[in-house]
Amino acid sequence: MFYNCIMEGKELPDYSGTDPYQVSLTFKAPILDKAFVIFIRKVQDNRPAAEQLNVFELLALYKIAMRDYEGLEEKTLKLSEENLVIYENGSYRLSEEYRNESAERLKGLNMNHLKLVQTVFIKMVI
Repeated sequence: MFYNCIMEGKELPDYSGTDPYQVSLTFKAPILDKAFVIFIRKVQDNRPAAEQLNVFELLALYKIAMRDYEGLEEKTLKLSEENLVIYENGSYRLSEEYRNESAERLKGLNMNHLKLVQTVFIKMVI
């Protein structure tokens, strides 16, 4: 469940309604970070099946993308060696490839907003 949520860029499962007698599990559908999904899929697609990132490594990357750095130290060594995670100025961040995906994603959003504004102005002029 965690693996699929992370691969799809969705929130992690919520077990907050669980008590000693029953398990309550909630999945939320919205994608939180589309650039993260693209980044993870590229990473996984470039690896043989036997070398795919496991759920703990994916969870570490997810937590870094969400800026939740608690308890990451021991999980990031391999990811750092593979240049998926960079530690600088006292905190972690994902690799340049992720940052490039994020920048491209933002460029696309800005263009969509500009087109929407252009459409509104054209309608106002006519």
